[in-house]
Amino acid sequence: MPSYDEVRLYLGGIWLLIKGDARGLRPFDISDRGVARSFWALVWAFPAFAISGVYFRNLYIEEFPEAAESALTYIAKAMVVDLAAWFLPIVALMLAAPLLRIRPLLRTLIVVWNWASMAALYFGSALVILLLSLPEPQDESWMTIAAFGWVGAAILLLALSVALSWRILRTIVGGSVLIRLQVFAVVSLPMLLLEPLEKQLGIYVP
Repeated sequence: MPSYDEVRLYLGGIWLLIKGDARGLRPFDISDRGVARSFWALVWAFPAFAISGVYFRNLYIEEFPEAAESALTYIAKAMVVDLAAWFLPIVALMLAAPLLRIRPLLRTLIVVWNWASMAALYFGSALVILLLSLPEPQDESWMTIAAFGWVGAAILLLALSVALSWRILRTIVGGSVLIRLQVFAVVSLPMLLLEPLEKQLGIYVP
């Protein structure tokens, strides 16, 4: 399992990639062993998975107060969805790499995806904790403001994820904009399967 110091190096590498500096690739081991070790990012991300599960469990209870499912069961199902969000883009990349002629970059993309996903989960969890720490709205006007705040935060998080992912792709993949758009589509389209999966598991919140 990578040490804390190694993880710090990986996060520093991701930051350099976001800035457009290809030296950010140096900390990443893209050998077979390095690709396998990059999946330890899942273990490092476990606390963020748990925070996400608790948060969405609270939303679910607010929407369906009569729900009898235990918190542990719900969180376990939420983690299944989180794992699907993590692995489906990797599978899509593996299938599409020969068609997009990016096979030489596949290991690099997988390793960076794993550690960047861990970073993104912690960023999202920090945002959730920050919003949950705000005082409860006392009247209807403040409730409306709070609702808009949540929506705005969600939009901001999505826009930031797209922008940072694009900058990382630009540094790693290079080439034409079309190639980068195709790679971006490959990792993004599997996310459309998450909502049906949530419905199938019975944890979907409209």
